[in-house]
Amino acid sequence: MDNRDSPPDSPKAAIGGFVERLRTRTESTVMETAKASRRKIDQHQAQKDLDRLYWKLGKEIVELVRAGEINHPGARHRVERIDAQLERVASVRDRVKPD
Repeated sequence: MDNRDSPPDSPKAAIGGFVERLRTRTESTVMETAKASRRKIDQHQAQKDLDRLYWKLGKEIVELVRAGEINHPGARHRVERIDAQLERVASVRDRVKPD
């Protein structure tokens, strides 16, 4: 809005000043929100990457325990639980298969 032709105390100038302040404040808020969103996205992606690394490590450990390369009671117990869960998943999947 161009207020150069309006006296500084005119309603048109007051509205123009209000609109400009509103635009500036809105722009600032949008930028802050965008930055906060980007930080949250980055944090979420970093956590997702970490979770994926743990998942891959776990799969490798399971295979090493099964191959007898790792012999730790806690790891063996977890692999036994994983194997039992895999059997349960297969059993449920077999019951769900269409005829």
